[in-house]
Amino acid sequence: MNKKGFAISIILYSVILLIIAILYLLLGIEKNRTNTSEKLRDNILEQLNDVD
Repeated sequence: MNKKGFAISIILYSVILLIIAILYLLLGIEKNRTNTSEKLRDNILEQLNDVD
C-alpha cells in the first residue's frame, strides 16, 4: 500500500508541474503577442504620421 501512495503522489505532482509549465508557456505566448501587436501598431502610426 505504501508503494501505491508513493506512485500516486509522484503522478499527481508531475501533473501539477506540467499544468503550471503549460500555463507559464501560454502566458509567455500571450505577452509576446501583445508586445508584437503594440510594436506593429506603433510602427503603422509612425509611418502614417511620416506621410504628411
